[in-house]
Amino acid sequence: MAELPVGTRQRIEIAGALAADPAILVLDEPTAVLAPHEASALFASLKRHAADGKAVVLITHRLAEVFEAADRLTLLARGQTVRTCLIRETTPDEIGSLLLGSAERSERKREETTEEILLPGGGRDAAGRGLPVALEIRDLVPSGAQVPSVSLSLGVGEMVVLLAIDGNGADLLAACVAGLRPFSGIVRIGGEPVSSGGFLSFRALGGRFVPADRRAEGLVAPLTIAENLALPAPPGRFFLARDAMRENAAERIQSFGVRAASPEVAAGTLSGGNQQKLVLARELDPRLGAPWVLVAIHPTRGLDLAAAADVLGRIEEVREAGAAVLLVSADPDEARLLGGTLRVVYRGALSEPLPAGVPLETLGRRMAGLAA
Repeated sequence: MAELPVGTRQRIEIAGALAADPAILVLDEPTAVLAPHEASALFASLKRHAADGKAVVLITHRLAEVFEAADRLTLLARGQTVRTCLIRETTPDEIGSLLLGSAERSERKREETTEEILLPGGGRDAAGRGLPVALEIRDLVPSGAQVPSVSLSLGVGEMVVLLAIDGNGADLLAACVAGLRPFSGIVRIGGEPVSSGGFLSFRALGGRFVPADRRAEGLVAPLTIAENLALPAPPGRFFLARDAMRENAAERIQSFGVRAASPEVAAGTLSGGNQQKLVLARELDPRLGAPWVLVAIHPTRGLDLAAAADVLGRIEEVREAGAAVLLVSADPDEARLLGGTLRVVYRGALSEPLPAGVPLETLGRRMAGLAA
């Protein structure tokens, strides 16, 4: 089981929970890695379960799921109950407004503190006029994978969204680009090659990386916020400059809206949204230099609407500043809203670029391999 992709593990866990035919079934973000048709099948099963006199509790950040599957909702924000009501007594717009109220306040605060992000060499032209291709991928094949080769180029200020169900190779492709997995082929950032399996090479060339699992891969949970932020470039020559670490951490916490009591709090005690903001605050630290490329894998998975909006806003700022963004998502709704070039990955094969208005049903079928 430990060797299976997270999406496969979750589907097996859901199947096991349903097979037991429990009187009370609690599902925490069950559809985070499911394709739309799989989620619809799950909701149909849950409705039958409830119709048989059983109780189902669904914990989710996706409003569409609430209004598709539930009879009653309880809205939580910052640990407090905001509203409890029957589904027929409210609307998605009303609930969304309640959830996003705090996000709008955070956005205003962020606009007051956001730093300017510069391109390598000082360029600020997000359209990429006169600037070279930021990311070039040629004939890339992950080592040991029996999949077609992938070729792809991203210009300065361009975003490409790879949409895929977990286990279809999009995460692996992104990890290869970041130098975290060995591969054959060529990856270049700003015209310079990234060595196979060379994350330090990727970072030195201006690459920044947001992994799929922020707790296991993005942070060292027992270390403090200040220590996590200092990992790429610890201050001090022979001993850690603790005062400088705390000062930098306080600035990054304020700039990125991380809710924490102090820089000395363990990173593992933060909420998922604040952990993701912490990863971004570290990867986009100006002390590391200006980014050419940002690779982000499922950056909003498991986040509420407010936290997801903030994280995506940060990524959009980087793109507008001129960096190329390669983003992996399993959420077709999110993928359509991001505004970048959209490509589906199925069993390692990359689709042609898809138009922004492609129907959700079409995306779901392509993700599941049911359509060409």
